[in-house]
Amino acid sequence: MNFRVIPADIASYGKMIERAHRDVSEARSFLDRKATVDGEAESQLWQLVVGHHSDVLEKAKASIEGFSQTLDACQKELARTATYYTQTDETEAVKVDGTYPAGSGRPAGTPSESGGFSDASEPTASFSEPKLSVWEQVQQGASDRMDGLVWDRVDSVTGEGKNVPLGVLGIGLDLLSPTTLVNEALKFVFNFDIFGEAAKMLAGDWESFGDCAGAWDSLGSFFYGVGSNVRKGNNLLSDTWVGNASNTRYDYFDGLATKLDETDDCYDTLKSAYEEVASQIQQFADGLKAGLILICDMGISIAVEIAVATGAATTGVGLVLTGGMAALIARTAAKMIGEWSKIIDALSALYAAVNVAFGLAGAAMNGNLDAVQKFPRPGAAYDHQAV
Repeated sequence: MNFRVIPADIASYGKMIERAHRDVSEARSFLDRKATVDGEAESQLWQLVVGHHSDVLEKAKASIEGFSQTLDACQKELARTATYYTQTDETEAVKVDGTYPAGSGRPAGTPSESGGFSDASEPTASFSEPKLSVWEQVQQGASDRMDGLVWDRVDSVTGEGKNVPLGVLGIGLDLLSPTTLVNEALKFVFNFDIFGEAAKMLAGDWESFGDCAGAWDSLGSFFYGVGSNVRKGNNLLSDTWVGNASNTRYDYFDGLATKLDETDDCYDTLKSAYEEVASQIQQFADGLKAGLILICDMGISIAVEIAVATGAATTGVGLVLTGGMAALIARTAAKMIGEWSKIIDALSALYAAVNVAFGLAGAAMNGNLDAVQKFPRPGAAYDHQAV
């Protein structure tokens, strides 16, 4: 049986794993900074999104913690193993090595690694890469739809003085000129404040939500980088540590590197899901704007008819409303109510789309978390029997 070992190289690989452990700890801090949203807004849509996001976030944290614990245990096991081989004579080491079953080990023809036990990449660099907000992405190429928007009209109705969520989504109406006419018509047709209701539909911390897709993208790149570092050191160590114990070590860390690589795919799915949710919300926001404009345009025509009728009455000529006027106003009012109903239907469809997108995200995160939790830590599948 071939056996050889350089304990210093085992210790060097242990240092690589220690750095990976520190990097993963930084990933948790990054997640706390970049994937936290304010759940205070009471809109049904926002609470739906927050509920799904909170579930995904907690599972992502659990996955990161699982990797952290595994890497911490690994670096300690490698340090103990290096110490063992330093203090043990070769005859005893060969004897212990023979107690291991023959593992697969590094496949023949695997390219040699260069650069010693230095990291192949700097995973945490992905945390500082500038990312477009998801809202900037979904609005690119659609600036023409955003022209002429005035947020003050909605803000004045809701009494907020500002409306950051609606501003982020591009919701507003240029109604400064016909404000009085529109308000009178809306009071005539609706028994509630449609601008206030529209604002409530989309109330939420959408700006922070928009940053989450970029955070998932960064985490995916991060874990791929960590996996590359784990794999590089594992391949390199097989040059100087040969034997059954080494094969067992190789198989274990190769599996760990694969799990880290696959985590990139999970976070890519999360990123796509969040982009889809943002796209669906943006489409609804654009439709809401168009619907409100149409309702207001029809409201102006009603207000004009009422003003004409009222003017005729004050002169003593004619009735307040002629039969023709009343019929026209009734038809227009019915159309306004119909447009509002379309908005409500679109909101229900949006809820369904959000559930579907987060369903895919949840499935990906569940699969990742299950894989991390089932992956054995040192003391189980990988455990040097002498330490």
